[in-house]
Amino acid sequence: MTGVQTCALPIFIDSQGNTAIAGGGLWPEPDAFSAGVARRSFYWARSGQSLGYSEEYNASTVDDYHTADWYVQGKASTPGRCAWSDAYEDPVSKILMTTCTVPYSRDGRFAGVATIDLTLTGLADFLKSNGQVTGGYAFAIDPSGKVLYFPATGEQPAPADETALLAAYPWFKAVTQWRSSGQREAQTFQVDHDAQLGGAGYISLTRVPASGWTVGLATPQAHMTGIASKLTIDILTTLLPILALVFGLAWLAGRAVFSQINETTAQIDKLGEQGGGATDFEVVDG
Repeated sequence: MTGVQTCALPIFIDSQGNTAIAGGGLWPEPDAFSAGVARRSFYWARSGQSLGYSEEYNASTVDDYHTADWYVQGKASTPGRCAWSDAYEDPVSKILMTTCTVPYSRDGRFAGVATIDLTLTGLADFLKSNGQVTGGYAFAIDPSGKVLYFPATGEQPAPADETALLAAYPWFKAVTQWRSSGQREAQTFQVDHDAQLGGAGYISLTRVPASGWTVGLATPQAHMTGIASKLTIDILTTLLPILALVFGLAWLAGRAVFSQINETTAQIDKLGEQGGGATDFEVVDG
């Protein structure tokens, strides 16, 4: 051992114990940390209330993180700006999550990314408990068409993607068209029949800022009045501040990580030069 590094990154990633954050860290490009080393991530994953350092993503038995959607999107994004990944199941923890990725540079060249992982379990629980506000249900779809949350029924499990939704709910074609149009304003449309509502109803749609997610609210026709279209949109938008708060916490944590990158990578570079890339680390969690 030629040096000891006490890392401050877990403090920023943890965001005061926010359990919506599943983890985060630094993910260098191949050879960017040590010559001849393709994978050398520094990652902390949440286990219960605390963060623990993990080397598992550097193992050859796990898919190369450089090919992951969150890494690719982060590499192509604007420096200093968070790029949100599509929803995915983490290959190690098996938790459904989305990742905020910020690229960083060294000597004016792209050198890797910093990440904050946001678990989607809390989103599903929130929509399940609050989606019945109009007597119906809520759902959420990510930009790639993956289902973040859609309630299951006694007859069939929750659809996994847009294709499955179209097969089970013909009215979902209108949702697909609205998503594809890039429209930002909330919209409500009528459906003749919905299996879960048990009859006619209305579907209200809006987008979650920054993430590009589509959140919908299905309402039975019996609960609607002459001004119900506007009312339903108003009810739906009351859910957004809470969702925005969750994203805001992850965004702030991501910004905090980014602000430490230059100092941290400089320290890593110095230790790498001293130890020829074989420097040992002492990890302090929180």
